[in-house]
Amino acid sequence: MLSRLSIGHKLILLVLPFGLMTFFLASTLSLQRYSFLGDMQQAQHLVSVSTLASTLVDTLQAERGFVNGALAGGGLTQASLGQAIGLQARQDGCAGQLLLLAPPELAQSLQPFLQSDAAATLKQLRSSIYGAEPGTPASVTPEQWFAATSAQIG
Repeated sequence: MLSRLSIGHKLILLVLPFGLMTFFLASTLSLQRYSFLGDMQQAQHLVSVSTLASTLVDTLQAERGFVNGALAGGGLTQASLGQAIGLQARQDGCAGQLLLLAPPELAQSLQPFLQSDAAATLKQLRSSIYGAEPGTPASVTPEQWFAATSAQIG
């Protein structure tokens, strides 16, 4: 049967199985690499979310220490009030970006944390401290402030 085929057809029969195997192998490897690329992009996204979460906690810790020191010293001055409000604004920005960039299931799990009793207490203490006249003693003790911010940090 093979003797009746022309040399061109014999070459095609010889090369075709190797060509098909090469195509199959290349397709399989391409799909694996594409899947790997998707995993790497997801990991990069999660790293950026993690960085934002870390920055949020870092700024809350910085605010906790800064305001605690100011309260222990007798209250906030105009300059320290501006710096404390700047830290709070940075936290609000980080929290907003975190909610925007986080995967939906992570954003949903963060909502109870951001709307917890500890968050409400911290908001109330902030309004009391930041709303006071600069240079006057605050109605909040350093211990109350430290406890409330520590509870929010978790």
